[in-house]
Amino acid sequence: MAAYFIDLLKYLHPRAVLLYFFCRSGRPGLTNAIDILRTFTQQAIRADEHIRGAIAKLKLTGFKIDEKWGIAYGTEKAGITSIETG
Repeated sequence: MAAYFIDLLKYLHPRAVLLYFFCRSGRPGLTNAIDILRTFTQQAIRADEHIRGAIAKLKLTGFKIDEKWGIAYGTEKAGITSIETG
């Protein structure tokens, strides 16, 4: 069912960057905020060149994600509030 909604959203909003994550209890890499942030970042980098550029700038500054951060704090620390594209 999730795949159906992902395909539907892509069809209805073809220019949108759609990020998704499936949580699974007890599976390493599928359970915490850092896993979600890491997955979203990888998907966003593949989906949009502007996002790819913003992430590249963060890498150049030596930005690192601390495993103790939540998503909201991590994005705030990175200086990301929203990324306008297009």
